[in-house]
Amino acid sequence: MPSIVQSLVLVYSRLIIKYPNEIISFLSQVSIENRAGLKVLIDKWLLHLPRFSGKYYINVSLKAITLLYSLKNQLIESLMVIGYDPSHSTASVGIYKLI
Repeated sequence: MPSIVQSLVLVYSRLIIKYPNEIISFLSQVSIENRAGLKVLIDKWLLHLPRFSGKYYINVSLKAITLLYSLKNQLIESLMVIGYDPSHSTASVGIYKLI
């Protein structure tokens, strides 16, 4: 459900804004069904981002994802993530390199 994902992303967004390196390190150590927690979070985040509602949620989420991008962290740069392609009339899922 997008609202649940939005709420969880908000929590992680706020943590990333305050403690970016610690959260990246923590999530890279967590495994969810044999996938890195960092990858799971970013996949869901990018997939559901276009469906987020509310100015506060969107602003905090975009600030955090921009911060992740600007860190130039090797773990982040090496991720291949599921993304949203807004160039199509419907949501299509593809694999994109985050950086």
